[in-house]
Amino acid sequence: MTKNRSTNTQSSSVRPHVAESSLSEAQFKVAVTVDTLKMGDFQARWEASKLLAKSGAVAIEPLLVILEEEDSDWELLWFVARILGNIAHPAAVSALVNLLATATHEDVAGMAATALAHHGTTAIAPLTTLLQQEATRLFAVKALAQIRHPEAISPLLTLVSDPDPAIRAAAIEALSHFHTPAVSTVLLPALADLTTSVRKAAVIGLGIQAAHMDTPELGQLTQHLQERLRDFNLDVCCQAAIALGRIGTNQAADALFEVLQSPHTPVALQLEAVRALSRIDTPHALESLHFLIKHSVSASAQLATLLTSDVQQEILAVLGRTESPKTQEQATQILLDLLHRSGQVLTLKHKQTIALSLGQLGQPIAIDALIHLLADSSASVRFHAIAALKQLDWQQSYQRLHEYADRFDLDESFKQGLTIAIQEWMN
Repeated sequence: MTKNRSTNTQSSSVRPHVAESSLSEAQFKVAVTVDTLKMGDFQARWEASKLLAKSGAVAIEPLLVILEEEDSDWELLWFVARILGNIAHPAAVSALVNLLATATHEDVAGMAATALAHHGTTAIAPLTTLLQQEATRLFAVKALAQIRHPEAISPLLTLVSDPDPAIRAAAIEALSHFHTPAVSTVLLPALADLTTSVRKAAVIGLGIQAAHMDTPELGQLTQHLQERLRDFNLDVCCQAAIALGRIGTNQAADALFEVLQSPHTPVALQLEAVRALSRIDTPHALESLHFLIKHSVSASAQLATLLTSDVQQEILAVLGRTESPKTQEQATQILLDLLHRSGQVLTLKHKQTIALSLGQLGQPIAIDALIHLLADSSASVRFHAIAALKQLDWQQSYQRLHEYADRFDLDESFKQGLTIAIQEWMN
């Protein structure tokens, strides 16, 4: 939107087109600044707009004059709208309503709507009026969405069945941030809307609403969202996975686990489902991840053909990001079990990510397993193991390194790895 406007008149030499003696000091300063706003380049206008916003009501009249001038360029009108949004006065609201109704440039109309939203509840009534006009309806909806006040709910509810899908989607998105039974009531039917953007907005909105629902409601919502995991549009499917992660129940975890076992699930949805399971962060959800990773790294397992290397990597990574103490211990055990049972088939990237996750989990029980990774033939795996050890109990890790180094039954590669680790420890 930025325009480089050149002018021979520098802002420092601009003078208002009115006699100084007829103005108060405040009015004179505003007049000077308004002239800079009108004739300056973008940067000068930006600075002038900040000054005018601080001037308050005294700046409104000269700004209204600009709005009435037919030769005002759209960038200037954009700045005027921005300024009026920061002046708490009924005249500013009226001017913005008129500008939104008459603007011929989309950016100007958008800024007028945003500026109206800055006025809060005083703008709800005029914005509701603008909802009746097709040309201004979408901008009015977006402005109401920014106000976030219960008084905006009623006018927004009238738009969830609007013929224009863009209006429906915008209204649903705006309503999603209000936590009342009426909102959930209108969001659920929107899950079956024929327009993708509306279904997506409804899925996102219901995921937000989930934090304020009781157990029976969450059960019903999970069933509805599970259907959207098989939506024709992949974005809707991914948003459904995210919403199920927000619900966070065992039923939601089972729905995500089910989609991960389907041979028809796209990789993008698999990744979102894995992340959603990790966000649920319960023993039940982690057990699902354990099952998936345990079977997918085995060449003979059916899941090995279902989950790509990227999805396997994501499972190993999210296990390291669990947050509650109980699940951190469980995640550590899962990763240690994987090293113990599947060490021979783990790839280089698998072992690197396991080491990284064990370090993030910070459980001292992982020290010995990480030390054994120092015998790996890959220098990268060894350095990942060293970095992880440094994140655990520093003294205990250092002591165990020396205990291993003093043993005589180790092969040369293991001894070399231990030597490097001890050297790195002191850096």
